[in-house]
Amino acid sequence: MENKVPEKAKLLEKLKANGFNVPEFVYVSAKKFETKDFKALEAFLDVHRESFKVIARSAHPLESEYKGGTFDSLETYADIGGIIYARNRI
Repeated sequence: MENKVPEKAKLLEKLKANGFNVPEFVYVSAKKFETKDFKALEAFLDVHRESFKVIARSAHPLESEYKGGTFDSLETYADIGGIIYARNRI
């Protein structure tokens, strides 16, 4: 099955590409969590750890088809352990 980027991440990328002031973010696929490939996440946290609070968000490629509030967000620690905890909790 093809790994599709969730709607929210696509829209944020589109806004950013068109010059809107969008906070920095990184999308990490479920496959990356399964294989423990956190290179992109670690690089993101190294640059932004002090600047932002980290919010882990559940997502789905067809999330626009679901009612609002279906997907959770959780503020967490800005490290790999915190992100994994949030992902498991959500």
